[in-house]
Amino acid sequence: MDITKRLMLDALDELVKAEFKDFIWHLSNGVAEDIKPIPRGKLEEVDRSDVVDCMVKQYSDDAGKITVQALRNIKQNDLAKRLELKFREVQQPVQDARHAPVPVEPQPLQSDGKLRNMTQSSQEFKQKMLQDVGDEIYRPASSQRKGSALLITNIVFDYKEYNRVGAEIDEENMDWLLRALGYSVVKRRNLSGEAIDREVRNFSKLLPEHRDSDSTFVVIMSHGSRINNRDAILGVHYHEKNNPKDVYFVDETFSHLNSVNCPALIHKPKVILIQACRGDHPGGVEVRDQVPESDSWFHEEKDFVCFMSSLPDTASYRNAITGSHFINYIVDVFCERAHEHHIMELFTKVTSGMATRPGRTRDKLLPCLERTSLTKKFYLIWPEINNRVNYTLKEALVHLVDQELIDMDCNITRYCVSNLICQLCHLGISRVVEAWNNHRIPGVNISQLLQEKESPTSLHRVVLQKKKFSSTILPNGTEAADLYMDTLGSSLIRVSSFGMDPFTSEHEKATVEQLFSEKWPDIAVLFNNAVNKNFLPFKEALITLVTLTQRYS
Repeated sequence: MDITKRLMLDALDELVKAEFKDFIWHLSNGVAEDIKPIPRGKLEEVDRSDVVDCMVKQYSDDAGKITVQALRNIKQNDLAKRLELKFREVQQPVQDARHAPVPVEPQPLQSDGKLRNMTQSSQEFKQKMLQDVGDEIYRPASSQRKGSALLITNIVFDYKEYNRVGAEIDEENMDWLLRALGYSVVKRRNLSGEAIDREVRNFSKLLPEHRDSDSTFVVIMSHGSRINNRDAILGVHYHEKNNPKDVYFVDETFSHLNSVNCPALIHKPKVILIQACRGDHPGGVEVRDQVPESDSWFHEEKDFVCFMSSLPDTASYRNAITGSHFINYIVDVFCERAHEHHIMELFTKVTSGMATRPGRTRDKLLPCLERTSLTKKFYLIWPEINNRVNYTLKEALVHLVDQELIDMDCNITRYCVSNLICQLCHLGISRVVEAWNNHRIPGVNISQLLQEKESPTSLHRVVLQKKKFSSTILPNGTEAADLYMDTLGSSLIRVSSFGMDPFTSEHEKATVEQLFSEKWPDIAVLFNNAVNKNFLPFKEALITLVTLTQRYS
């Protein structure tokens, strides 16, 4: 709690006098509808330290989260974001850097203040599923991305009484979950009904992204209603009397993503999540998500699943501090069970959890599946090596190419890229293997080791399992590509583009290695930054290596 108080005080110290006064006003009048205000008498003639003590005394472990929300209430969004990240950092255990797992993006907080973690599926489980029920599941694609996701959140409306307090928490949680599952997220906020329609339509036209993907998500969170027996999402300009036509009908999403309008997603799962009211019937006690007062060759609509936060004609609810129950249950269940359950089982777990959730009134919450046309089982989590290592480094490389900072047609550049990338992949794979070997699977105890007992000293030992294979019985490059095509229906690159060794002597090569190691003694720094989307160190190191190689070769 001492650390929490210090972080709270540091944040309040950044407020000017008028902002601090506004902050106190929100505390005494209620940060949110379900948060008990602090009596005005306790907040008279107090300094920042007194306010922190007062908040901790009244709100205990929730004081930090309430501080973040109060900062958002006074439009200090950047400060609120930084404070929230600091709270997360202090809750993560300190680890030996040599044995730390691959860095990941900050994870969302649960309502109890604990960090969420995505449980990874075992390689044995994935292989077993492919072998035993391969024809009954949607097979993962071999492309560099799992898929694209569209995330639309309406928070601020023209009419302030419609504003959705706490919706930014849902947006943050959903964004984290989708990225943790391997999706690239297109995020949009505060849209009219017409703009929502345009964004979903544009998203359906992302042909390269959808063509190379294996699935997609569309998540829409806003106020909602039932209009002429159709589910409607309300735009930010909506008003029951002044502008009742600012809506987007949910069924349009199916039209935009069907086989006619989005052929790139044919035979691929399309998951639609809707957090919105569907009517006025009771359903909770917090902030309510309703307004106060074809083709002849393919099925036109196939491989869809739509999961909505409430039953028809029923309201949906959101907590101003923790976000909506629906989104929180989805994130919790997916984090704990997506490694071994397909998506329909996950949705069943969410429904079961919400059905048994204790309620303080007659209002009850129950989500609902709509227009489901999945023909196979859809598993979300597959091999982590690509997501954690290979694709991250490839993304760093693509950034350099896009910025025209390197020329991949140059032999020396290709040689240097291959050299550095292989070293970083070696490091990343070692970490993933070590993390896997140390992972205890519930009900199964310790997982089978992927490597020999002694510590790996070369790339070969990292990737070898207990059985050793002679290189003479392994397929050559062409045979491997053919086998890959036959097994997964997609192709590998058949021609090597590593680049030829440009050095004429071992002395030249040793000189470059020595000079490079003086500049970059620990290449783990490059990997750690790259996986957290900071590509600058990788760029500088690669350009240094190319420059040195050009000079001495």
